[in-house]
Amino acid sequence: MFLDKHSRNSYVRNKKYQKAITVDDKKEDDTDGDMTGRWLAPEIFSLDGKARTILLKSITALRRKIGELGEDVILDFTKTEKVFAEGMLLFYAELKRLLRHTRGKVEIGCIPPHNSKVAQILKQLGILDLLGVKAEITPVDHDVVNWRAASGNLVLGSKYDEILQKYDGEIAPCLQENLYTGITESMTNVLNHAYDLTREDGLEIVEETSNWWMFSHQVENFLTVVFCDLGAGIPRTLPLKRKKAWNRLRRKGLRSDSEIIKFAVKDSVSRTRKSHRGKGLRQIVHVVEGLEGGEVAVLSNSGVLVMKTGSNTRTVDYSDTIMGTLIFWKIPLHAKEAV
Repeated sequence: MFLDKHSRNSYVRNKKYQKAITVDDKKEDDTDGDMTGRWLAPEIFSLDGKARTILLKSITALRRKIGELGEDVILDFTKTEKVFAEGMLLFYAELKRLLRHTRGKVEIGCIPPHNSKVAQILKQLGILDLLGVKAEITPVDHDVVNWRAASGNLVLGSKYDEILQKYDGEIAPCLQENLYTGITESMTNVLNHAYDLTREDGLEIVEETSNWWMFSHQVENFLTVVFCDLGAGIPRTLPLKRKKAWNRLRRKGLRSDSEIIKFAVKDSVSRTRKSHRGKGLRQIVHVVEGLEGGEVAVLSNSGVLVMKTGSNTRTVDYSDTIMGTLIFWKIPLHAKEAV
């Protein structure tokens, strides 16, 4: 499992929390997810197991309402109980893309979560502000205030400091350098590869910039960093960008998205032996290499590659697709050194 075990048990329901209402009670009480003009957020925001299927179906419905039909919509989070970084990041990226595409022509309202923890996270990440929620929600829980968000469309090393500077002294210097390299290499890959093909979501949006999004948060002694783009994905761009590698892959009979991701990582490692070649995915997976408790996952379209220190590499293929690429790093933290 590439999801942080501790984060699975970190949410808490606070019965004293009073939900903010932005629409009338009749709409709030209607739990029919198909209600016109209303989008019911899933109970769990995750890209693992059954929760992934539910989340991706929900995102597809939201994309259709806003992007394809141009309908005004109310985002109802009243049923949401758990939020994991990778699931929330994908939703966040999709929402930002839809807002940019519609250019204010669609009105989007919001019913905040009943769950206090989830409400705090949405506030901390700026999602409630983005949706115009005026409720007085203040992030105070220790596992909420550590969430950070960043986005861009260039290779910006400054974004690393924006979300990770507070961990100076807790991340070993060599690891910090590897993480910086992994994140900036991810940005480079987005600019060079991700948006060369049109996204197959039916919206026919011509991307003017190569956008990426990033979250980080700490749970106990582990730091989670998640990075994503909404481009064509590794399985679609590999035959376009690296035809020789694609031909080798086909000769081996590798066809699933997870096999393509695994091959792309392995091929990237072999290419680093030639000093003039780019390091690509090698730099991304190298971040946690040899780290006790370290973990990296590469999700692209329908495939998932998970590499965990001390364990065999694991691949998973789903019947659905995230239509993009998401990188997940889990990094152990140490006690901050005395100044």
